[in-house]
Amino acid sequence: MTRSSLRRFRLTLAATLLAGAALACDSLLNVQAPSRVPASVLDDPANAELAVNGAQADFECAYTSYAALGGMLAGELEDATLSAGRWDYDRRTVTSGDAYGPNQCNDGSFLGLYTPLSVARFQADNAASHLQGWTDAQVTDRHMLIAKASAYAGYSLVLLGEGFCSAA
Repeated sequence: MTRSSLRRFRLTLAATLLAGAALACDSLLNVQAPSRVPASVLDDPANAELAVNGAQADFECAYTSYAALGGMLAGELEDATLSAGRWDYDRRTVTSGDAYGPNQCNDGSFLGLYTPLSVARFQADNAASHLQGWTDAQVTDRHMLIAKASAYAGYSLVLLGEGFCSAA
């Protein structure tokens, strides 16, 4: 065999094996994420309290970041960690591309702020919207859950307005 025919044979073999492997899979992108709640679960009136509690938990996580990062920016708190993740807040040299925007509130040294508050607001607004579409017969304490979800949506909006007035 010549070099070019050997190379062609190897490429054909590799392509055949790759195609066979791809055809053997029924779905290449079917991934189950155990930490994610499917949206259909939140559309069920039986899970109304779960949706509101989830919005509350999202807000509490975001508020923790807001207190820590706001305290550093205001000079009320100082960064005493050995990592450089929060030094820009302490020095007040934060730019629009820093971690406070896209990161989550539990990303270690790189606390997020805008995204967690936006998630909390969406979750609370979504829960309140679902609750308003359901009846008292479907959901126990529906009015109390609407009030709680609306309160957390409002708290999130207040903090977004306070911290990001042009984006809120």
